[in-house]
Amino acid sequence: MAERAGLLNRCTPLKRTEGSNPSLSANAERETVRERGNGPSERFPLFVFLFLFLFFCFIICTMPIGIRGSGSLKLFSTLSLSVTLSFFIMFPFEKLEVYKKAFASHQQVYALLISNVKIPGYIKNQYGRASLSIMLNIAEGSGRSTNKDRKSFMINARGSVFECVAIIDFLFAQNEVQESFHGEIKSGYEEISKMLYAMIKNLE
Repeated sequence: MAERAGLLNRCTPLKRTEGSNPSLSANAERETVRERGNGPSERFPLFVFLFLFLFFCFIICTMPIGIRGSGSLKLFSTLSLSVTLSFFIMFPFEKLEVYKKAFASHQQVYALLISNVKIPGYIKNQYGRASLSIMLNIAEGSGRSTNKDRKSFMINARGSVFECVAIIDFLFAQNEVQESFHGEIKSGYEEISKMLYAMIKNLE
């Protein structure tokens, strides 16, 4: 009899508790499954993909120009550089050493033009515009998406450096600036010119 009673208990369906709702139970199960699906394990592959893509972009960007070759790989390296810089830095030119030097140089020029009232107005205007042109061309060129456009702006920036050298040499010859100032700012122009030249060659 005991065995028969146990068999009947196993075969008898479980009664629903009072007030239970089958639809609510099903919804609860679906919510549980959905929560499990939205856990870290499901988002992890997307993070890995993004990391690998950015890492690949970095590798391509740091390749020597000769290894990149030409054609599709060279185009992809340019796009990769733009994507990488845009992802990590809003204004990448601010991190460039050549831009920092051009910025500091223009601060010196600005102070000179403000303080020296003997320099003719047309020279002040020309010198100020040429000095400002260096940092502005570097800034604008860094925002371009192709090597051809970047190279063009860097060439313009280097041309403005040469213009500034000619002007400061003239002002020194006319005793409008001291020898120490002339030597310091001209040395800075030389460094900027060399850095821009290297950038131009790398963008070819």
